[in-house]
Amino acid sequence: MPGPSPCRFSMPCGSCQNDGMKLPLLEREAALATLAQAVEGAVQGCGSVALVHGEAGIGKSSVVAALRDRLPDGVRMLAGCCDDLTTPRVLGPFRDMVGSVGTALTSALRGGVDLEELLLELRTELSAAGHATVLVVEDVHWADDATLDVLRYLSRRVGDLPVLLLLTYRDEELSSDHPVRLLLGQVASAVDAERLHRLPLEPLSPNAVRTLSDCGDQEAKQLHSITAGNPFFLGELLAERGAEELPPTVVDAVLARVYRLPLPVRHCLEALSVIPTAVERPLAEALLGDAVQSLTVAEERGIIIVTPRQISFRHEVSRRAIADALPVTRLAEYNRRVLTTLSTAEHADLSRLVHHAVMAGDQVAVARFGPPAAREAARLGAHREAAAFYRSVLEDHALFTPAERATLLEEYAWECHTVGDGPTAVTAQEDATELYRGLADKPALGAGLHKLSSMYWWSGRRAAAEQAAQEAVETLEGTGDQILLVHARNHQTQLQVLADHHAEAAVSAERAVGLARHLNAPGLLAHALSNLGCARWSLGQRSEGRELLEESLRVALSVGETAQICHLYLTLAWRLLDDLLLREAHQLLDEAATLAEASEHLALLGHIELTRASAQMALGSWDEAVRTVSSDRFGAAPQTRGGLLAIQGWVRIRRGEEGGEELLERALAMAEPTGEWQRIGPLMTALTEAAWLRGDSEAARRYATAAYEPMRRTGCRLPTATMTYWLAKCGIPPDPDDTADPEHPHVLQATGRWQEAAAAWKEAGLVYEYATALVDSDRPEELLTALNILDELRAKPLARMVRARLRARGVSQVPRGPAPTTRRNPAGLTRRQVEVTRLVGQGLTNAQIADRLVLSVRTVDNHVAAVLEKLEVRTRRDVRQRAAELNLFMEEHGQAADR
Repeated sequence: MPGPSPCRFSMPCGSCQNDGMKLPLLEREAALATLAQAVEGAVQGCGSVALVHGEAGIGKSSVVAALRDRLPDGVRMLAGCCDDLTTPRVLGPFRDMVGSVGTALTSALRGGVDLEELLLELRTELSAAGHATVLVVEDVHWADDATLDVLRYLSRRVGDLPVLLLLTYRDEELSSDHPVRLLLGQVASAVDAERLHRLPLEPLSPNAVRTLSDCGDQEAKQLHSITAGNPFFLGELLAERGAEELPPTVVDAVLARVYRLPLPVRHCLEALSVIPTAVERPLAEALLGDAVQSLTVAEERGIIIVTPRQISFRHEVSRRAIADALPVTRLAEYNRRVLTTLSTAEHADLSRLVHHAVMAGDQVAVARFGPPAAREAARLGAHREAAAFYRSVLEDHALFTPAERATLLEEYAWECHTVGDGPTAVTAQEDATELYRGLADKPALGAGLHKLSSMYWWSGRRAAAEQAAQEAVETLEGTGDQILLVHARNHQTQLQVLADHHAEAAVSAERAVGLARHLNAPGLLAHALSNLGCARWSLGQRSEGRELLEESLRVALSVGETAQICHLYLTLAWRLLDDLLLREAHQLLDEAATLAEASEHLALLGHIELTRASAQMALGSWDEAVRTVSSDRFGAAPQTRGGLLAIQGWVRIRRGEEGGEELLERALAMAEPTGEWQRIGPLMTALTEAAWLRGDSEAARRYATAAYEPMRRTGCRLPTATMTYWLAKCGIPPDPDDTADPEHPHVLQATGRWQEAAAAWKEAGLVYEYATALVDSDRPEELLTALNILDELRAKPLARMVRARLRARGVSQVPRGPAPTTRRNPAGLTRRQVEVTRLVGQGLTNAQIADRLVLSVRTVDNHVAAVLEKLEVRTRRDVRQRAAELNLFMEEHGQAADR
């Protein structure tokens, strides 16, 4: 098997060379001890993940290098780096490992296989008997999406591999919507707490600075103030200690060192500085010629690191400082030279070629290398990078024929649509469609109109979507292309389902199913079965509808139709929620979210998370629901933004907080143009409830009366039964001949059967609805139980009504409600997290907790991870002790006593 990876390592940031002087690595022993322990676990076959993070120059690479020096015999280190390219190299850190891994993985990394095959080869490489592996991926903040997918894959399986997966990243690079934020959350969910090592590297203390600088207190204090304890900055300043004055900034310190070098050395460093990756020796020699030998001086001064295979700057800040100081013309010329050299190399990295073409201003080269780079990125699931490549490619119109430009625009539109950039997707697809019109290419035009219709719908433009769908069908009918025609008709049928034209949709879908079977087109068949299943379910044929949807899912899974699979998981989950089967729905949503995240279908992910938030709200986890819709997974698409406002507004009106109705009205204004009552109906229900809670029964009646008939046509049980309930609350009893679902809990409440309704709500796990059923009782016992639930939910408006009723019935001791300390505990845990903490303390497994709380195991996994983090403990055994110290269990018992 291969030995340790020769991939680049930056020189330890906590050390510095100046005329042979080397400063030791200080205040990193705790991190190294943890990593050494993790390596020992990998040797025993128990893999783990280590996250080494901190600001630029804090010493992450130094820790990695020190760990490599301490590895036991038989343990190899494979390392790769992510680089700061205009568009990241696809799988860059893993391609750095070529030559250090087996031939099968090397071949896979050099291209020609899809991501699934590559993952299989990687796992085979890491599972090889005989040694453990430390797999290092540095600078993950610059990772491409395909690399992030590989890291997700490994994190879910690392416990069964003899591997320490060590990731380094810069905290300051991670904005709130950075993809690595999502990766870190998934790692926390996938890896047991005992096998996840978070190692934040802190700045050096004043004492450490004094030790490293070997100077008096005043100078050490000045150095610490200037560098803020950053090891790299400190090293740079100490290297310049012999100068007449210290540079005012670290960048100046870097440039000051470079400018003191001989001119040929400076020119060499300038040429290398435009390459944001380690520079292979052949590339360096081709660029610099015999002058490459002059780099010895720069190596001796500690500015670069030279190995037999490559040359790299000791620190990224140094490279950037040199490159940023270059005049634009010289910067472009250096990039042009790099591009020329790389373009003649075998197995040239397309990402690097495009980067240097862009930086050189060479649009011809961008047009040459950009499209294959974009398609490779898309094939590997790196959709953000694919979109960025297409954007660069399409800047110059004159470089492509109209047909080529139309194809590129359509591919660009799809990548933007996939990552949730709806406006850009629509504009690009409209441009492609207009080009197809001019080309008189009817099949391409029809297919383009079909895609445009879908993008219009996702952007909330229902009328435009219907018009484009109809034109797509009419355009394709005369082409003889049955596959494209069935695709377009399937989409048109889906629009019918969404508009509640279920009988018409069922007829169209049955015809499409027959055609798809005849054409032996499984992708078409999956979509047609999905449409038919939805139509049947909405027409009241639930059993048949579910069977059709499950058949559709099996077909989609058999051919790997990722987007369709996500759609089907989501559709089934939504229908199960409508039938109050929340646990089954949660499991499907977990599957859908995992797949959508991995494949970067971000628009779909927003819908999945919105449905998850609806389930969380139904289960009484209102804070959790609001956090879900407030997360970075939600983009600007109207189809999800309206749902976000709806959840936030509904929680506010139930809690009596300001602004709730305003949010609901904004969401309704966004939903009404779609004409889709599956979106409009819940908002009308929320506004009805809001009016009733504030005592305006007339407004509640108006909302309920206006919404009931359209909602009944949707065929959805829950919203229709809910509006039946509200009509009854407003004095309009249900018509027995018009009640399609008399045993629904809401209908039971509407007909005065509150006991049966309460039992049904309790069994389903819908907490607030359970309380509302108890409120219909006249007995103080049930009213007090309801009041305790409402207080726990902070549902003040309804709780006030219940208190008034209790006092009117002569109950002398009515609970005042939760004290502030029970609303917010010292650890900052949510109500649900307190419940989970209590059950963890009782020794229950995550599966047992999920069963007890009617949650999915994945949701409980997330809760447990959050509890461990908030309580600042590492194991489940520590949870009870820490919770007891914070009086969390006493708080729980106190709430129970109040009840």
